[in-house]
Amino acid sequence: MARTIHLRSRRHLTLLSCAVVLLSPAVATRASGLGASYDAAGGVTFSVHSATATRVEVWIYALPQGDPEKLALPMINNPTTHVWSLLVSAADLRSAGLTGTVFYGYRAWGPNWPYMSVS
Repeated sequence: MARTIHLRSRRHLTLLSCAVVLLSPAVATRASGLGASYDAAGGVTFSVHSATATRVEVWIYALPQGDPEKLALPMINNPTTHVWSLLVSAADLRSAGLTGTVFYGYRAWGPNWPYMSVS
């Protein structure tokens, strides 16, 4: 039996967002490869294109608004394609308390908004 997972993006001023609702692995494959794609093991691959970003994070939420992020994870850049991506395993989602609908957004830093680590 296929598990159903829903993915929706949240909008913030500092987030680049894409909205997609994935109902099953069969509809999770996106022609562009961007957005969120559910895999058969229950993980989700997040991908976004940016040629000028110096850092991109995916922020994952349990609710569409009024709730802090459950995960904020740095993405990996492919310098050839300028696609930033990250696979978040089903175990990581569950350990963060995320089940059912997953809301997400991208936060990006670049030349006019440099990333500064908060220690």
